Amino acid sequence: MKRWSGAAAWVVVALGGGAAWGQEVKVVGEVGLRHEVLVVGQDGEEAALGEEVLRNRPEATARVAVRGESEGGGLVGEVGLRTGPAGSPTDGWVGLAGLGALEGVVLDRVWLGGRLEGVEELEVRLGRTPLPWTRTGLVWDEDVTLPGALVHYKREGRGVWRRAEASVAGLYLGTGSPEVEDEVVMWAGDVGATWGLGRSVEVSAEVGYFDLVGRRKLGQAIAGDQVRVGRRKGGFTTNTTDTDAATPKAELTQRLAYDGLGSDFNVLTGYASVRWEAARWLPLRGFGHVAWNAGAKGAGEEQALGWVAGVQAGEAVKPGRGEVRVQWVHIAADATLAVYNKDAWLTNLAGWEVDARFVAWGGLYVGFEGIVSWQVAPELRGFGDDRGEPGFSDPTAVRARAVTGWKF
Repeated sequence: MKRWSGAAAWVVVALGGGAAWGQEVKVVGEVGLRHEVLVVGQDGEEAALGEEVLRNRPEATARVAVRGESEGGGLVGEVGLRTGPAGSPTDGWVGLAGLGALEGVVLDRVWLGGRLEGVEELEVRLGRTPLPWTRTGLVWDEDVTLPGALVHYKREGRGVWRRAEASVAGLYLGTGSPEVEDEVVMWAGDVGATWGLGRSVEVSAEVGYFDLVGRRKLGQAIAGDQVRVGRRKGGFTTNTTDTDAATPKAELTQRLAYDGLGSDFNVLTGYASVRWEAARWLPLRGFGHVAWNAGAKGAGEEQALGWVAGVQAGEAVKPGRGEVRVQWVHIAADATLAVYNKDAWLTNLAGWEVDARFVAWGGLYVGFEGIVSWQVAPELRGFGDDRGEPGFSDPTAVRARAVTGWKF
């Protein structure tokens, strides 16, 4: 964090310089309320234990940022705050009920970017920035921001070629000491395109590669509650861990603090979608997203594949429009990093999810998210079971969220 305090101050000063930024300075953000219910059940011999309601509470989220752009668009930048635990990259929601104060506010984003004159499609960003690869949430949750350097190219057009996009990044995840072996870095690259087939059909395809350096240190940071995985308590993850025990499958959770994560994470991804504008108010889309971890090994060697496939009707992009999405989710234990993918999924999970959203007026929206799931490999248990902390990827689970909010 200390390494980025100077950058934060620099961006604040830059955004405050009205002369430099002209009139292109605005405040953006979101305020949201929801009620979440999480019920976990048991299968097989454990069915007699019945069901347990793990969460039933109202929650809130807030995010606000100042975004500036220089005259002509050559320089851009943003500084933003959000609610949520400081160690959770994917969870910006806090409980409203309770005797204490809300859980905290964290620096969510602070970055500067530049575009070259004559190559406006190419942007370079430095600082803590949102990522352009979220898609379904299989690999990256939409709330994740990470510090580093990002180069992003995007060009849009008409006719057959609708979009060409590519990005490369070096993302700095943190370190515990000046030693090189303690660095945690993510190298990332992605390229995609969209083609038009007539007036009403668009086909998109995308491939990416994400390479984690420092799995040992990242695992130790999770064990020490410096980084939290989804909505789990500190010290828990659903990725596998190294073990030298006589019964490794039963004791996968015991080596995290010593040896870190069990697998390397060299994740290859592919995404494809077909969009058909059956009517102006009701576009239809089918999509598939796959991730394969070439670095999976040990207990996670056969748990390297994850995918999401589904259909969507409508697009909640402006007032009076809504969308409904139904998708199948299958994420093996080491297919991707549980600390950064969608907080309601993590890994070692399979199930059906239904999401719906409607934009009423302005930026006001209402929605629903629900998923019924079970474990891909019960013998791996989702990290936490052996410590008495059930979670969403336990044998069977149902999560439902009713949400409303305002984006401005």
